Amino acid sequence: MKDNYTLLILPPESGSTRQLQLSKKSFRWVLAGVLAFGLLLLSIVIGNIYFASYIKTHQAEFAAVDTLKANLAAKEQEILLLKAQNREISQNLDDISKLEASISSTLKLPPPAPLSAPSRGQSRASASSNPETNLDLFKKHLLLFQTYDAEAQKLAERRAHTPSIPPLQGEIASPFGYRHNPFGGRSSEFHNGLDIACAYGSEVHATADGVVTFSGWDGIYGRKVEIDHGYAMITFYGHNSKLLVAKGDSVKKGQLIALSGSSGRSTGSHLHYGVIFNGESVDPSQWMNGKKEP
Repeated sequence: MKDNYTLLILPPESGSTRQLQLSKKSFRWVLAGVLAFGLLLLSIVIGNIYFASYIKTHQAEFAAVDTLKANLAAKEQEILLLKAQNREISQNLDDISKLEASISSTLKLPPPAPLSAPSRGQSRASASSNPETNLDLFKKHLLLFQTYDAEAQKLAERRAHTPSIPPLQGEIASPFGYRHNPFGGRSSEFHNGLDIACAYGSEVHATADGVVTFSGWDGIYGRKVEIDHGYAMITFYGHNSKLLVAKGDSVKKGQLIALSGSSGRSTGSHLHYGVIFNGESVDPSQWMNGKKEP
């Protein structure tokens, strides 16, 4: 028993006392464990006190860091939004440039100068620094150019269907209006077109886009072609020697449609060219050489 330690365990109230016999080696291990646990507990307490003091001392700095993080996140979102707006503005610029080129080509205007931001007709100095305002401005310009392009297409379509070239080259042998009867006598007659002098077999061309509504024999005009151009406009070509289109054919301005001759009621080789507008015969000379716009 000399090498053992006896631990007495006393209950808080009446009860039997317990004894625990420990060897010196076991006692040392128990004592070392108790000391180690105590040191660990003490270090935890001291550490908690230190960290609590540190957090309290640097609380303002932590709050500032949190604020900076929030601001950084907001700036990143703003940058993403600006990038998206810039991409849309660039796309609008490209679309506007394409529309300008389309309008110039359609109306046969000189090529437009390169488009620079913020927009044509507005200097850089007058541009808004607000990206949303600039984006709205470009959207409005894009819509405007889309409207211009649509109107240009309509005008080009109207021009294509409006007679503006002579059906063939030659001198006007007989103008539009009243004239002496070419078949003799003192009587006069109303001439509802132009007689264009030409060699027999000269090429006759459509003066505008349209659809052939008649191609055949006419008692007065001989071999005749009639074209409906839409927009209340009709042209006809008489006294031909040969017809090269049929009823229902679609023709383009300048397309070869017949060869001139002297068929029908004619005194010699020539082309009778007539224009009917809104149901009435009109002077074709006003629709030749681009003298009259649609």
